[in-house]
Amino acid sequence: MSPRTRKLLFTVLAPISVPVYILFLIFTNLLAGAYYIVVESSLAKLMGKPLELSPRQFWLLALPVLLLAPIALVVHLIIGLGRGVIGYLAWVGRWQTGGRQPVLMVVFGALWNIAALWVTLTCLDAALGLEWAGKPIVQENRDAYVRFEQRFLPLGEMPPEFQARRKQLIQRLADDGYDDAWLEARGSARLIEDTKAFSYDDRRLYIDLATLRNDDATFRRLPPTFRHFIADVPWFFTPAELSNTEDGQDRSLFLKGPLLFCWLLLICWPGTLRVLRWRWLSSLFFLLRIGVVVGSIYYLVSWQPTTHIDFFNFGAHEENNFIVPNAPNWLFKIGSPLLWVNEPFIHEAWVRPHWAITNAALWLVILGIATFTFWMGARLAPFVGWPRYYIAFWRRACYSASASRSLAWVL
Repeated sequence: MSPRTRKLLFTVLAPISVPVYILFLIFTNLLAGAYYIVVESSLAKLMGKPLELSPRQFWLLALPVLLLAPIALVVHLIIGLGRGVIGYLAWVGRWQTGGRQPVLMVVFGALWNIAALWVTLTCLDAALGLEWAGKPIVQENRDAYVRFEQRFLPLGEMPPEFQARRKQLIQRLADDGYDDAWLEARGSARLIEDTKAFSYDDRRLYIDLATLRNDDATFRRLPPTFRHFIADVPWFFTPAELSNTEDGQDRSLFLKGPLLFCWLLLICWPGTLRVLRWRWLSSLFFLLRIGVVVGSIYYLVSWQPTTHIDFFNFGAHEENNFIVPNAPNWLFKIGSPLLWVNEPFIHEAWVRPHWAITNAALWLVILGIATFTFWMGARLAPFVGWPRYYIAFWRRACYSASASRSLAWVL
């Protein structure tokens, strides 16, 4: 059949020939792609030499090649993804330490990513972060905590687990000196009202400890620190039944300051590796930063106060029949940038480790700004002076003025 006849036939039979031809093109392109993936990119690389098939062999192997193509594609995607992840981890390791050992850089990169993911998640949702760390909030303790809070149940009806932690708390306070003898010494109403002999904190602790030892006292009369310890509920956690939320979800405190602290240490800022010129020193500094970040956040979310006060306390005094807390001392004020722009007693709304880590983050910000300022001053110092254009203009103006004065003196 001549080419002209073949073209005429294709045109006349267009309703049939065009769809068939399109299907043929699709099939051949799929077969070519499958052949490239299975034979050229897989078998040829495994055998270490190129494979050439005759047209007969090519069409005989068309069906097996098409069936194996999806499997080979998935394998190639997994390999490519793995190489990409390993390359990314190695890049992070080099960014953090400046090292050149490939395996060590991958390990450092993986360590950095795990630490960054965990501390970020924990600062956003501390309960989930504790669960990832292997210390989840026990559902039975949470439900019992809500029940005793809402129903004003007495301490004597608490479950055995709560009673055991209650005894542990009483014993720990007794080891610190707050035992039966201490209670008896402050048991009289006359001594309790004597503000000169006993401070406000002693009187408040006396009331809390007496409540803790009384089986008929309600659970809700205890200070929050005692309630959290007895129920084994973290200090940052608020059940949905007690948080007055519409979505019915438990709440964890958003740890903004600790999150800032973590990322200020996780980032390897420009110029750090130039100061730490030795590789071992930069690697040691990297491990130290990771340890500080993970350790501080873990300590923060797992911290349990064993006293009736969970904030930095500076005592209190009576003024006009009102109990007024004492202001923080000057050393505490200097070390707490949060007090520089806020009310003097804002620290009473923060637990101690949360306050310390947040102020440490602010000090890192201050240190960074100061370092950048002095660095800019050192770089700009050689260029301090009049710009050249204005120097030339000033000299010309001074020359004209002196010439005018000389002419006036002569005249």
